[in-house]
Amino acid sequence: MIPASIKSLLREPLLNFIVLGAALFIGYTYLKPDVGLDSPHQIALTLDELAQLEMLFESQWHRPPTPEEFTAMIESKVRQKVLYREALVMGLDKNDEIVERAHGAEDAVPCRGHRCCP
Repeated sequence: MIPASIKSLLREPLLNFIVLGAALFIGYTYLKPDVGLDSPHQIALTLDELAQLEMLFESQWHRPPTPEEFTAMIESKVRQKVLYREALVMGLDKNDEIVERAHGAEDAVPCRGHRCCP
């Protein structure tokens, strides 16, 4: 038989909440797929990005790239992503008109009454 003090402890809502929360946290940590991890030290190109590189080469040179050319394109794309991340860390994206245009800042805020707007 279970002692009365343990029975009353098991009925405590806070304890039940903590135990259930811990079980969910542990279960999620061990069972979740590790897809989409954005490690600052890992660069991953998707299949779509690789296909885009190949299509770009074929549209420019009218032939598929050789394995050496394709490897060089991949290395260039990875280098570009590394430089982009370093620029973000250095804060070079702040107050940059080109970056703001690329992220659609002009479209996000409607122009009101300014002489540049038709």
